Amino acid sequence: MDSTIKVIIAEDTVEAQETMVSFLKPLKNFEMIGIVDNRESLLEINLNTKPNLIITDIHMLKLDGIETIESCLKVNPELKVIFTTAHDQYAVKAFDLNVADYVLKPIKKERLYLALEKVRMLLGNDRQVEQKPILMIQMDRASFFIKHSDIIYVEKENRKTVIPYN
Repeated sequence: MDSTIKVIIAEDTVEAQETMVSFLKPLKNFEMIGIVDNRESLLEINLNTKPNLIITDIHMLKLDGIETIESCLKVNPELKVIFTTAHDQYAVKAFDLNVADYVLKPIKKERLYLALEKVRMLLGNDRQVEQKPILMIQMDRASFFIKHSDIIYVEKENRKTVIPYN
């Protein structure tokens, strides 16, 4: 399989679209091939481009995410889906469709990257989602940055977290 995962973003607000683009842009193995804001456009682009992944809000103007994804899966059965939504009540229906993940808004980059890693594994893509291998630690009013590879282990000691590192 080609190592690039083709992605469609379906969001009805410009702010949500821009957030998704900013999260996906630095990832070399994910290629954004379209942004849509309604059901008809999503169905059309899915039919014409056969993306590997659709990241979509469940509840948008002119788009019932569950029904729309059911239609997309009929023409593109290998499609993976990540729902992004502020509505947790649709989770069971979403997972009945065998979606890759269900991410609640506001979306944190780290949470989205976990969902993208799951998609990458489901698609059999051998490249990992590239993340900055740095942990930011805040202590009092100072911030410290530690490389993940330098962390020996993480331990909770009373009400504090202890992170020995090289």
